[in-house]
Amino acid sequence: MRIKQLPILIILGLLMVGAALMTQPAAAQSGAALPTPRADGSVVHIVQQGDTMWVIAITYAEMLGMAPQDALTHIQELNNNPAFLNPGDEVIIVPAAPATATPEPTAEIPPTETPAAPGEATTEAGASATAPAETLAGTICVAAFDDANADGQRNEGEPLVADAAITIARGGATVSTYITDGASEPFCFELTDPDSYTLQLYPPAGFTSTTEDNWAVSIANGESYTVSFGLTSAPAAAVLIVLAVVGVVLLRRG
Repeated sequence: MRIKQLPILIILGLLMVGAALMTQPAAAQSGAALPTPRADGSVVHIVQQGDTMWVIAITYAEMLGMAPQDALTHIQELNNNPAFLNPGDEVIIVPAAPATATPEPTAEIPPTETPAAPGEATTEAGASATAPAETLAGTICVAAFDDANADGQRNEGEPLVADAAITIARGGATVSTYITDGASEPFCFELTDPDSYTLQLYPPAGFTSTTEDNWAVSIANGESYTVSFGLTSAPAAAVLIVLAVVGVVLLRRG
């Protein structure tokens, strides 16, 4: 009787292991220690299979003394906002320390005052001009949702997803980063300069995109756009299906 029950126990064990693996973020699954600084003082992360910029930011946030969203912006800017990561790529976490040069002493030149021309108005000390109020060029609103049927559209009953990082960049430089909370979205970036902006999604651990994760949006004349990013944990479900199939095969053999 115990021998016949063995395949069932194996199935349950496989399912429990698969579920445990899926609930861990990629950085936690790797178990790798943080790299030590190189001779020039730099810290470099070697990209592993499944790494994303968001996972890397979470991994190094404590070492950098930053919140994860600030670490994400910091790492992106150090690496020129990479659109893709491939295993083996090097991602700079801390740049090399700059070489220090001994400054040469310079002679101080006393300041000279230029007398005002006759009739020329002078500005009194402490006077300040009032800056004109900034006018919004437009807004771009963002959200991330659980695309249960992976059709790229948010349907009724599909909830928002928390911990997705969304950055907005202009001319290759990151303007701002937002981390979804899964409750208050859509969140709107208020933009004062009319221009073309790029949105980049970094899915939370365990999710993949069902929509494009990079969008270019041009803003002018007070326009407003909303971009909803679809996410799914379908690959994780596929792991469970594979484990279940293996279990059925073992059960039949038993």
